[in-house]
Amino acid sequence: MPPASTATMEARPPIGTPKSSISTDLPIAGTPLHFENSFDSDVDLSPFAPSGKVTRTPPQQTTLSPIPSAPAKPKASQQYNTRNEPQTPSTHSDFTKALNNIRNIASELKVQGANIDIKARLIQAIDSVIVKVDNTSTQLEHHNEISRISNIENDIKEIKKALLESPTSRPKTWAQVASSGTHFSVSTDIQIEMAKRERMERIKTDKAKTELSISLRSATDETQKKKLEDMTEQAIAEEIQSTVRKHVSDAAGFQILKVSKTNRSILKIQCSTEADKEKLASLDWEHYIKGAKQIKPMHGIVIHGVPKQDLDITSLSKAKEQLEEKNNIIISKVMPLIKQPRNPFAPTHSIVIFTETPMQANKCIIDGILINYHRHAANRFAPQYQIMQCFKCHRYGHRADTCNAPASCGKCSEKHTSKECFNKELCCVLCKGSHLAWSHECPQRQKEIERLKLLRATLPSTFPC
Repeated sequence: MPPASTATMEARPPIGTPKSSISTDLPIAGTPLHFENSFDSDVDLSPFAPSGKVTRTPPQQTTLSPIPSAPAKPKASQQYNTRNEPQTPSTHSDFTKALNNIRNIASELKVQGANIDIKARLIQAIDSVIVKVDNTSTQLEHHNEISRISNIENDIKEIKKALLESPTSRPKTWAQVASSGTHFSVSTDIQIEMAKRERMERIKTDKAKTELSISLRSATDETQKKKLEDMTEQAIAEEIQSTVRKHVSDAAGFQILKVSKTNRSILKIQCSTEADKEKLASLDWEHYIKGAKQIKPMHGIVIHGVPKQDLDITSLSKAKEQLEEKNNIIISKVMPLIKQPRNPFAPTHSIVIFTETPMQANKCIIDGILINYHRHAANRFAPQYQIMQCFKCHRYGHRADTCNAPASCGKCSEKHTSKECFNKELCCVLCKGSHLAWSHECPQRQKEIERLKLLRATLPSTFPC
């Protein structure tokens, strides 16, 4: 029997193996890491080579315990990304933790000889991978932050664009709407009406700069009043020009372009320049015609739901002073929206305020009206877009006192007034239906209501300045 020591020496498993047989593939999170062989070529590995002798006791099979792999990468839940943003994977932190665990396990391994260098290089490679993963995660987070800020800026731009195009912002003219290519389901007549309204508003605004209106309703001198009614527009213009040149200084070049008598009690005088209008307005019209007053332009705003205990309009002068003091504006007139309300005992009412300048009216519309420490919303007062029917010809759009058409019966549509009608059979003068001309069932009335509703909806919220 051979000596025991010899058998033991021959049966001892090899401590080291050649460098070509060492595998450095470590399964980390499903992705192998490859390291280059870095053993020194001058290391003598012959002492660790397997013995060529056949031993009686076969050598024990020694296998290195596999290094624990990192946990499997969880599947990221699919999220909808409408902005196509690069998203940072949620497994970056788990991947880094797995690498740190591998590093800790590798650092705790007890090795000898050349394996010490292998261990050091393995730990160094793991540290390098950890640094790269951290850098990649930081770059992705930075990229996502930049993308998020960019998306927020784009959202803000879209919100601003939407606000500028909203009805509460500065309204568009009909020409702007038409040029934008937007299609509306409105009739050609309505489109023509809207374009006509915008054109008339521009003309009215430009005309008001050089036009002055005089009211003769309260004139007490009937002789002078009758004289003005009988005079022609040219004669009135010449007389006013001579009066201004006599009583107003620096009025040598004063000139009146046109005088219009809209009805028996109103004169409209068109001057050549705004300076001439100021000179004409400086005259004391009461001195020349007793009771004559200059009509100042008024811009009305309506306020709904005002508590009667906060603003009592039984005394209009006190209500006017209260509104002027609280809102720092100059008010020409205050009146109730409805003179005879259906319920006189209602706790609230609607009022209309008139200012002299469009700027003050627009200020009230934008900022609201302060009444007894409560701010109320104000809207542009546009009575011209309320339904108006003539009870002489029964057409819409004007009143009987300005109607030049012959009288028509609103009951039978014959050529006489409605008071003189004794016919029992009804016939509408507008649509020839069997109803009164002012009936809500009349198709012409329904059409007029829809027309005015559309015009009110497209009316600019503020006055043109």
